[in-house]
Amino acid sequence: MRGLGNAAGNFQAWVTFGSGSAHWDRVDDDPADDATGVQVTGSTTDKETNNLADPTFDDTVEISSVTAWMRCEATGTGGKEKAVNLWRDSSTTTEVESATRNIDRDAFTPYFDSRTTNPDGGAWTKTNITNLEIGSRVTGIGGSEVVQCSEYWITVTYDDHFMSAYRWFANTDTTDVGSALATQDNPATLGSAGDAFRLRLALHVTGDTLAQSGHDMKLQFATRVGTCDTSYTDES
Repeated sequence: MRGLGNAAGNFQAWVTFGSGSAHWDRVDDDPADDATGVQVTGSTTDKETNNLADPTFDDTVEISSVTAWMRCEATGTGGKEKAVNLWRDSSTTTEVESATRNIDRDAFTPYFDSRTTNPDGGAWTKTNITNLEIGSRVTGIGGSEVVQCSEYWITVTYDDHFMSAYRWFANTDTTDVGSALATQDNPATLGSAGDAFRLRLALHVTGDTLAQSGHDMKLQFATRVGTCDTSYTDES
């Protein structure tokens, strides 16, 4: 998943260049537009962050990593201008010193910082990404030198697996199934209590490829009392 900006973040200390009505709509282009963006002159304390559009995947997906990107160019002389990606989740702002980048002076170039945990140090969740802001801070620059960033975005690596189909069959005491007891994705009724039966499931994986034995699955079931509990309340 690729996430782009859609609103101002908590830090808006950089100035804008090019056309647009706000900071975020100058850095949310896909494909990239280097004629618009935000810039800072001679400051290592000014910060810039922007809010991101909410993710569209389900709440249950397992997020393995999130990568923050900035597409930037520098103007200066002498030592290289440097910048770092900023992460902000609710009230926590994080930057990783080892992710500091030398900014190219010849062309706008993408730079990234990838994290397997959220800015608070826990596992990534959809809520974290919904609340996430990304941006940048310059860590090395001369008094009259400039760093411009034309785009900020994230990429999310995740696994999403779910049951896409099921069907009940009669038992045959072999590796094969017997006759179908109902049509696909519908309940079946046994002839007698205690009859053996077979259940076949189709599991679907979206996002990244799920490795063999990469996730434990649970089949939940319970003895029927009255009507079937299709909401799966209190099963273990």
